Amino acid sequence: MQRTSEWEPERKFLSKQVRGEGSLLQGTFDWFFGVIVPIGCFYFDPIVFIYGGLYYGYSTFVYILSVVAISGLFAWKIFGKKLKSVAGFLAIFFYISGTASLFLGMALLPFSILGVLIFIGWLGFAPFISAFVYFRNGLRAMRFAGQI
Repeated sequence: MQRTSEWEPERKFLSKQVRGEGSLLQGTFDWFFGVIVPIGCFYFDPIVFIYGGLYYGYSTFVYILSVVAISGLFAWKIFGKKLKSVAGFLAIFFYISGTASLFLGMALLPFSILGVLIFIGWLGFAPFISAFVYFRNGLRAMRFAGQI
């Protein structure tokens, strides 16, 4: 792909992110930011979903959605091609999970920016990365299901 000018960046990065089954590095990234980091965020949660926390009233919904999303990503990464019959359903669920992660990240953004002063504040940016992981896997599952 040729650039028309020096100011126009190449568009290879995003096309590599959603093409095919992905690389080993992308798979590792997906496991880390789609499974391990969300679990770590819930475990080390200092103020968000704990009793009396900022969004305690939403904790049940968030925990249920997270358990199902993490389980779905886990199954997709382990069984992939064997899940063709439910790949479309998983894709839609990954899109829902990605959207929920994005909204959670936006809700936590002011606290994350303040929390960067101590190390744990960086975990507040994890929902944005998890949203990317879920959107990418949703697109791959949709393509695998033959919908796109």
